[in-house]
Order: sequence, then C-alpha cells, then structure tokens
Amino acid sequence: MRFVARHTTQYHFSRPVFLEPHFIRLTPRQDLTQRLVAFNLDIDPLPAGRFDGLDEEGNACIQVWFDGFHDHLDISTHFEAITLRTNPFGFLLEKRSQCLPVALSAAQSASLSACLTRAWADSTASDELAHDIQGNVQSSLDFLLQLNMYLFEHLEKIERHEPGILSPRKVLSEKKGACRDTACVFVDCCRAVGIPARFVSGYQSGDPDVPYNELHAWAEVFLPGPGWLGFDPTHGLVAADDHLALAASHDPMQAAPLLGTFRGTDAHSTLTHQVVLERVEEGTF
Repeated sequence: MRFVARHTTQYHFSRPVFLEPHFIRLTPRQDLTQRLVAFNLDIDPLPAGRFDGLDEEGNACIQVWFDGFHDHLDISTHFEAITLRTNPFGFLLEKRSQCLPVALSAAQSASLSACLTRAWADSTASDELAHDIQGNVQSSLDFLLQLNMYLFEHLEKIERHEPGILSPRKVLSEKKGACRDTACVFVDCCRAVGIPARFVSGYQSGDPDVPYNELHAWAEVFLPGPGWLGFDPTHGLVAADDHLALAASHDPMQAAPLLGTFRGTDAHSTLTHQVVLERVEEGTF
C-alpha cells in the first residue's frame, strides 16, 4: 500500500524560551516490510545544527539544536512510503517458537534481554491475564492472537492528550486506555510468558473516508523463524500493510516521535498537531 502523509506538530510558548536539543523520530522505518520513497522535514525556527543518525535500537533519529530564544517550535514532515507485507501470516514457525516461554538461543537472549524485562513495579494484573490465556492455548501464536483479541474486545479506546503511559494495572482495572496504553499492556503480558516484545510508534490507515489521522501505537514480538511480528490490540489486527512504523523500542519513551525540553522562567507550552494520511495508487509526492 502506498501512503502520502503530512504530519505537523506545533508548540507555542507563553514567552520566548531557549530550546534544548531535540530528538525527532518521525522518519518512517525502512526494512523488508516498508520502503520510504520520499521524505521532507521542515523545522521553524531553523535549527543551528542538525545530525541525521540512528539511535541505540536502530531507529532513524534526527538531532537538532538551536540558538537564541523562540516563542514557538513547528515541526512538519511530508513523506511518501510503501508498505509491503500483505500477508502477515506468510511465515513458518520454528518448533522452539511454538512453546511458552519461547526458546531462544544464547545470542538471541542476550540481544533481546530488554524486551523480556518487566517494566512495571506492579504486574499482577498482567500476570493474571497472561496466565489465564496461556492455560487455554496450545502455542505461542495462539496466545498472541487470543491476547490481541481479548484486549480489543475488553478495553475501550480513548484519546489521552496528556503525556506518559498508564500502568497495565490501571488500564485493565478501568478497562480503557489510549492506543499506547493498550500496546504496553500487550507487551507486558507477552513478557510475562517469555515472549520478547517491544513498543512501536507509527501510523495506521484507519477509515479511508476520514482524511485526518492520529499517531498510533502497537506492539511487536520476536519469534525465532519469522522474527519481529506486529500486533495491534487497539484494533484487534495483526500488523500488515495498513500499518506504517516509525520507531520501535523496549521502552516507549525511546520510540517517542519527539523528545526535547526548553528553558524559560514561568514559561509554559501548548501543543497542537495534525496528521493527514492518504492512501494513493501512484506516487504523488
């Protein structure tokens, strides 16, 4: 599927502030499941410097820094990308991938240790849900599909504009959460039964009749054989060509599209953003 998108983020400050270095993860990922055709990033005020690099988990990460004082920060991307995975089930599972916990090689265990580490102090609710589902399935893939559908059917999707992630305990007890909250519940449940899992930020095509979208979040799990596979518990989907990833990390903060701070006495900020994601037949960039 081919996407053309514009994503605009605007910060307005109550008084001029000094912008500390910012890290931008808004470049669509490039791998065997998606390809970036064209990409443009506009920043106002113009940065004093910019460095395009990779972060510790291989995500495209643009570092920018500024001179002087400013009352706004506008970051806008315009890109065209193609998603390539039309069949999310077109793989073979190795036998050691089918059991729980997943049997990893020594090298895989070392590389994936952060994706198996529990991130929440109180994981009782995740443990109970994960082990309830584990008791009713025959394989790791069955577990993932049932967990994905359970969260889709039992959690109300809400919009939360305040930053941060709600704990899995809070999400499961209140039966609601934003997509990033639900993704983190999925990740925590997978880690509870020994499936390496990480958080993904990106876009999902949504309703083709609605031109305005939001940033989206889902989860990826690692199974020997196919490698990383995406699961979207907010929509009850296995990620395929409707999903366009920006960044993935064991820590949701390390997949945040924009990280940075400012300095200014008694200054506060307001945020507005807009995502327009269009599905097109041919390149129109």
